[in-house]
Amino acid sequence: MANKMSALEKAISDINKKFNCITDAGSLTLERIPLSSPKLNYLSGGGVMRGRIHTFHGAESGGKTVLATYIAGQVQKQKDIPNVVVLIDVERTFDPQYAQTVGLDISSSKFIYVRPPSGEDGFTILDNLISTGEIGCVIWDSVAATPSKKTFDKRVGEANFGATASLMAEGLKFINPKINDYGVVALFLNQVRAKIGGFMGFGPQDNTSVGGRSLPFYSSWICKVSKAEVITSDKEAIGMTMKIKNVKSKICTPFRSATLNLYYNTGFDVESEFLDFFISLGLVEMKGAWITSDKYGIKVQGKVEFSKWLLEHPEEKASMEAEVNKIFASKSIIEDIGSEDDEFLNQVDEYYDLNATAEEIERD
Repeated sequence: MANKMSALEKAISDINKKFNCITDAGSLTLERIPLSSPKLNYLSGGGVMRGRIHTFHGAESGGKTVLATYIAGQVQKQKDIPNVVVLIDVERTFDPQYAQTVGLDISSSKFIYVRPPSGEDGFTILDNLISTGEIGCVIWDSVAATPSKKTFDKRVGEANFGATASLMAEGLKFINPKINDYGVVALFLNQVRAKIGGFMGFGPQDNTSVGGRSLPFYSSWICKVSKAEVITSDKEAIGMTMKIKNVKSKICTPFRSATLNLYYNTGFDVESEFLDFFISLGLVEMKGAWITSDKYGIKVQGKVEFSKWLLEHPEEKASMEAEVNKIFASKSIIEDIGSEDDEFLNQVDEYYDLNATAEEIERD
């Protein structure tokens, strides 16, 4: 005689018949999309997470939009998952030519450009598009510029306290389950505002909670993005150095930071990033000017010759890049310390001084 189901087993069976919402936690998988930039893979723990909300905040012209656009372009290159990108352009500042520079495909088959009349309409549009199951990434640019329908009922100058915060709280509560269910990479951009009544020298002078506290609550990864310096050639600006800090992370090691070089004509300098990581992680050995590796058969003098060697040996280069990304993706914030990978990451931290303590982040 077959064993009868216990009361708990029967309850679970009945619940799943009605709601289909109880599952084995051990079967859950966290899917990442590796990026071509090893520094961003280092920061994100191996790539952006599908089904999660990521937030980039910072001052104007710091690189938030171009960073989100670059990540969206990386999603478009995926073959076995949905790869259509949706941009909710609340600011009305999208530059298609610049977006293509960092790798975004703006063809109608890969990109949907939306200018919603209001924030409420934006969330409704997102719901309809995500529910098709064909969307891989959404960008909301930006939270601070998002108007609610209540905004249009007011005259300029009239008080409208909390309208955007209320809108984001309701919208994110509504859209977050869809983002998770359909494995969408969600990128929300936000600005910072001066903290009214703050005193210089007493803590941060920026208010990062523009749009309320709901976005930080729902976000799995929050980064502060800022412009460190301008890159010039013959006294002409050709790019900029961006500094990115992990402020909150549920997907990777928190409080890491890194700098990336962005060139206006070509995008991020990914090749130089990998070149330095090959050396700092010990994939090749550098003694003086000589760079060698018995495993890959390398013996060249200087980084310029090393770059040439990599271009002439694409298979070895791809293998080395995969090894770097594997190191960054293999570590979890809850894993034990002491493996060889940890030693590698400590070398990276020392080489680049990428780590930032919570106190440093707060002070900045």
